[in-house]
Amino acid sequence: MYSNSADSACRSFVIDSFKKAWPEREVLTFFYCDSRNEQSTSPAEVMRSILSQLLRQLHGRSVDLGNVFGDLIKVKKWGGGTLNNAKELAGFASNTTKLLIRKPIVVVDALDECKDVRKLIQALMVIRGHVRLFMTSRPLYTIVDGLSDVPFVSMGDMAGKLSADIELHVTRELDARQRLRELDSGFKMEIRSVLCDKADGM
Repeated sequence: MYSNSADSACRSFVIDSFKKAWPEREVLTFFYCDSRNEQSTSPAEVMRSILSQLLRQLHGRSVDLGNVFGDLIKVKKWGGGTLNNAKELAGFASNTTKLLIRKPIVVVDALDECKDVRKLIQALMVIRGHVRLFMTSRPLYTIVDGLSDVPFVSMGDMAGKLSADIELHVTRELDARQRLRELDSGFKMEIRSVLCDKADGM
């Protein structure tokens, strides 16, 4: 599943929400593609991070990693570039999920900020059947086309509900903080209006 999202504050909110909402027994892995950090826009870096997080879930368990990484060890021995190949890394990530008790959740935030989004989508489609996958993105043609068979939710379709949620959140914050509670009611209304307008449904 993927969702159309544009605002950077919303993107960090996405991952924070998953962290807070999911029970500890669930395996949650995540990655935020940040255009301000070139390394975090690399498809291979996304998959290396996801693979690393999945492997940490095996800590303390008696598993034969040779079955999962035998090919990787051979390739590296002969100087192969698997660690820079997102699709091959996705294959190892898929194999790792088979060693987990529960199907992991993988969140990829701001997919549209990846510098080679087609390669990343191809890699994510490799792991799709082995994980519960959630992605956020602006609706760029490359992404809409590459994920044409993946269920999605458009944030535009939810604008009314999001605006109501934002207004409720702002109102609660204004009422919860003592210094803000003491402000003139007309001024608080103006603050609420400006914040909700600037949020623009995000």
